[in-house]
Parts: sequence; C-alpha cells; structure tokens
Amino acid sequence: MSKLFLFLVLFCCASNGYASDPRPEMHALAEEITILQKYLFTENSFTALDSRQKVKNSLGAIRGHLESLKRSDIKDDVAMSINLEMLKQHIQDTSRAVDKGDFLYVKNMVKSSFQMCINCHTRKSTPDFSWPESDMTKMKEIERADYYFATRQFSKGKSIYEDLIESYPKTSSNISDIRNSLLEMAIYFAKVQEDPKEGAVFFTRVTKNKELPVYLVKESDNWAKEFLVWSKESKSKKDLKPKELLSKGKKLLEGDQFTLVSELGRSFHIRRLRASVLFHKILEDKSATQQQKGEALYYLGKIYSITSSNLFFRFGELYLKACIQENKKTEIAQKCYVSLESIVIDGYSGSAGTSVPEDEKNELSRLKTMAF
Repeated sequence: MSKLFLFLVLFCCASNGYASDPRPEMHALAEEITILQKYLFTENSFTALDSRQKVKNSLGAIRGHLESLKRSDIKDDVAMSINLEMLKQHIQDTSRAVDKGDFLYVKNMVKSSFQMCINCHTRKSTPDFSWPESDMTKMKEIERADYYFATRQFSKGKSIYEDLIESYPKTSSNISDIRNSLLEMAIYFAKVQEDPKEGAVFFTRVTKNKELPVYLVKESDNWAKEFLVWSKESKSKKDLKPKELLSKGKKLLEGDQFTLVSELGRSFHIRRLRASVLFHKILEDKSATQQQKGEALYYLGKIYSITSSNLFFRFGELYLKACIQENKKTEIAQKCYVSLESIVIDGYSGSAGTSVPEDEKNELSRLKTMAF
C-alpha cells in the first residue's frame, strides 16, 4: 500500500518531452517508501508516537521532491501541473492526518489516490518505466488490480477486474468493488486500448450475469451499446489537429447534461471517457491556441466532476480553476467560473441547507475577480 506514494509522483507527474529525465529523482523516493512500508500495514505500529514522526518525515521528503518537480519543465504542461498540484494537496492532507494519529483516514487517503494515478497514467504520452516488485500479499484483490493499473501493468489488472466481475457473487467482493472494477474496465477499453469492439463484447458479457444488481446490468448494457456504436464509426487516417479534436469532443458530448443518475448520464459515460482523451491531446499539442486549451480545460472540468465524483479529491474543480487562471477576463474563463461555482455550492448543499466554508467562499471570490 505504501508504495503508492512513489507511484503518485511517478505516474501523475511524468510525461514524454521534458528536458530533464524525471526518473533519477523519482527513484530516490525508494528509501522513503522503505520507511513507510512497515508503518502503513498495521494500526498498532502506526499509533506509536515515534512511528508517526517517521511517517511524517517521509511524507515531508516526498513533498520536497514534488516541489522540485514543480520547478521542472512539467510546469509547461497544464494537465500535468494540475495533477502535481492535486498530489501536493493530497500529501499535505495526509500529513495533517498523521499529526492527529488518524490511521484510518491516512489509509483511505492513500487508497483513494489510486484513481488519480490511473487517470493520469492512461494518457498516451506517459512513458513506461521498470517498476520494482511489490509485496502485495496483504492487499485485497481490488487493491492489487488498482496497483497494476496505476503502474501501467494493464493486462495483470484487467485479469483481476474481469475475474472479480465475472465470478460475482461467488467471490467475497462487495458491490462497491464490482462497481469500481466496471469503471476501470471502461477506462481500459475507452482510454488505454481505444478498442470499442472488445469493449462492446466485454460489457455485453457482463449483462448476462443476472446475479448483479439491476442498475449495474442496465449500466453495462448502456456502455455495451455505446462501444458498439463507436466500433461502427470510420477511423481517421490522420492525426487530428486541435481544432478537429475540439470539434469531435464537443460532438461526443452533445446533449450531455452531466448528471449522475439519469439514463442519459449512464449512456454518456463512455462518450465522456472518449472525449477526455481528445481534450487531453489538445493540452499536449503545442500548436493549440490558448482559446482551444481553455475550452479543453472547461470540458475536462465538467467531465471529471462527474466521473471522479466518488473520490476524496475534486479533480474537475482543479481543471476549472486552471481554465480561469490561464484565461483571465475571457468568455471561456467566465464559463469555467460558473461551472465551478455551481459544483462547489452543490457540494456543500444538503437537506439542512447550504453551508459553504469561509475559505471556499474566499477562493471563489478570488477566481470570480479573475474571470470577470
């Protein structure tokens, strides 16, 4: 589990095309991982005061490496800068939890970070590295699969996800694990392989398992249909330019209301994943205009606010904030602000009313001034 901290830096902050090779500095984190490993598996060893201090020191060293990465060429890649900032906040929050001795929260923070790695590491431009073997004997199957996806060992992770899904309910996996496995398989076929034909075959097979909850069967059926429609589209014989990528991404999202629970929302999930690939390509294309990058950030913010809604960190919000900061006093910045404001206020609203924390209000006010 503790190896995840190394993965976070390696996967979320590394991309082809940087002047300096990030691997030496990242590999230097191995010593910190060795220190962390013995403390994050059992609660008893973690609760001792001296062990908390050692964990805190290791997290501090990791933050130091992140600061060095912020000063590298990574800062010129908008998407990578967002990932790096998100990781930095995540490590800071984890460190504060260590101070409080809240082991369960620390463990959950580490586990929740896998999705951040998977999201970033399914980018086509992310390089493969040689990863050290990890002792995963104490990990659940779902955690091992997440580990493999985060380290780009997709075939190993895919095998576990498939087994969890297809052997249900014979396995001890809970519905949450099955749901997560389905989501990761959708990412695999839509983003990693971009293979709609196999995606359609897989999710059609999932619908045959009548032991699954009805809503998961219906969702899988919708996804199978989306993959099937995609498989019948004609393939482009050339690399698309930013303008074409933007146009295609927008077309995929036509009519998307960005809702979680509607039938429309379920069927749009695959299209959202497809569109996210196109918008990331725009951010990576040096020929893209500022306006095109701004629109890509806007749509990624909308997409990730839905597809990452079950995670601790607020992925979509960071893309919307970057959109505002990179495009001050423009129409696209204003669109990003309106979406961001809506997401933040909705997130702090419930049956008891709306209660937005003061620091969130101040941040919204700061961004509003940038946008308008």
